[in-house]
Amino acid sequence: MMIPQAAHDSLRDRFSPDGSLLRRHQLRMLEILAETDRICRKHSIPYWLSSGTLLGAVRHGGFIPWDDDLDIEMMRGDYDRLMSVLPAELPPTMALQTHETDPAYFFHYAKVRDRRSRLLEFTGYDLCWKERGIYIDIFPLECQPMALHRLSEACAGHMYKMWRTRTDDTAALRRIGRLFRLNSSLTFPLLRLLGRLWPSGVITSGMGIPYHNPRRMEDIFPLSTMLFEGMPFPVPRDSDHMLRLLYGDYTMLPPPESIREHASAVGIAPPPSIPVYGLCQDGIYYTLNADGVSVSVTHDDSFSFGRECSGDIAVPSTVARDGRTYGVTRVGYRAFYANDCVTSISLPAGVTRIGKGAFLRCRSLASMDLPAGLTDIGAYAFMACRSLTSVVIPAGVTDIGHRAFSGCCSLLSLVCRAREVPQLGSYVFNSVPQSRATLYVPSSSLEAYKAADQWNSFGTILPLC
Repeated sequence: MMIPQAAHDSLRDRFSPDGSLLRRHQLRMLEILAETDRICRKHSIPYWLSSGTLLGAVRHGGFIPWDDDLDIEMMRGDYDRLMSVLPAELPPTMALQTHETDPAYFFHYAKVRDRRSRLLEFTGYDLCWKERGIYIDIFPLECQPMALHRLSEACAGHMYKMWRTRTDDTAALRRIGRLFRLNSSLTFPLLRLLGRLWPSGVITSGMGIPYHNPRRMEDIFPLSTMLFEGMPFPVPRDSDHMLRLLYGDYTMLPPPESIREHASAVGIAPPPSIPVYGLCQDGIYYTLNADGVSVSVTHDDSFSFGRECSGDIAVPSTVARDGRTYGVTRVGYRAFYANDCVTSISLPAGVTRIGKGAFLRCRSLASMDLPAGLTDIGAYAFMACRSLTSVVIPAGVTDIGHRAFSGCCSLLSLVCRAREVPQLGSYVFNSVPQSRATLYVPSSSLEAYKAADQWNSFGTILPLC
C-alpha cells in the first residue's frame, strides 16, 4: 500500500465501511475475480489487473475505497480461450455475459456476472440484458495501429447511437444485432488483416472497444504478482509506468471535495425484515427512508421504473401501510426511468429531493410541477426528456446535478426562482437549445445569473415580473 494506513482507513470509513452496500458490492466482485483467477490458472491463461483495479492494488492494497467496478485484461488469443472454457467452469451463481450468451448485449468485451444481485447503470444499455447482476469486466487487448483501432471504434459506435436514439427497443435490438454480427464476422477481421500488413508494436483495447490506452509488450510481460484485498493476483511487469500513462501522478489522492461515490443502484439480498419494495399505491412504488417515517418514490423489485404509470401522474403527499401513514419526501434513483407513457408529473409539497436519473429518458414527459420545498435536483434527473418545453425551478433549490437537463432538446423556457444562483454540476444544459431559450430569474439576481457559468449561455435572460 502506497498511502498511509490511517489515510486509507479514513477513506474506507467514509465510503465503504464494513457492512455498507458499497463494501458488500466490492466483496462480491472480489468473489467473481477469485473464481475467474482459479479458472485462468487451471487453464494457464495469463491475465492482469488493470485500470482503477490496478491503481487500487498499488495505492490502496485493494479496492479504491469509493470504487464500484473491477477490470482485468488479457491478450486476444488468451481471451478467446477463456471465453471457450468459462461457461462450463463457472459456478451456478455466476454467468458469462457476451453477445453469444446474452444476445441483447452488444459490447465487444465480456463480463462475468453474479446471479444473486441486481445492478443498474445510468447508461441504460443494460435495460434489455438477460444478466444484470454485479460484474467484473474482461477486456481483450490486440496489437494494432491506433488508426485501425479508432476506425473499429467508429464502426461499433453506431450500435451505441442506435440504442440511445431508439423509439422501439425490439427494433433497435434487431438493428444492433445485425451490425454486431457484421462487425464481428467481416469488418473487424478485415481490419486485423490490414493490421498484419501494417505491423505495429502498440497494444491497445480490442477491436470495437471504446478505450485506447496504448502500451507495449515490455510494459506488461513478464507478469508480476501483487496483493489485492489480501489475495495475490497478476499485475503488469511495470505497473508504475502503466499507471502513469493512464493517470499521471497516481500516487496523489484526489482532493476530498472531488471524490464521489459511483452512481450504480445495487440490490444484494436485503434483510427480509425491511420492506424495501413493499409499498405500492396506484402503480407507484415506494421505499422506506432511513428515518422510518417517510418514503421515497422508487421502482419495483423487477426494476420496471414506474412503467405501470401513464398519462398525467400526481404523486400523493402520503401513503399508508398497515395502519401507518408515511410522508413522501423524495423521488428516488431512476424511479420513472425510460417511462415513455408519462406525460406530466405533479410532486407533493413534501418532496425535497429528486434523485439521480429519476425521470431520465421519460421522452413523453411534457410538463412537471416541482414543489416549493425542493432543494436538490440530482444528476441526470431529467436527462433526455425531449418533450419538455418549459421548467420552473423553485426558490429553494441550491444544487442541480451533472447533466440534469442534458438532452432536453425542446426546452425553450426556464424559470429559476432561486435568489442565490444554484450550484451546477457539469454539462447540466448540454444539448438544450440555450441560444434560443429564455431564462427568467429574480430581478435582484439578474446580474449574478448573467455572470454564472452555464446559466450565462442562455440566449435571453430576463427578470421575473
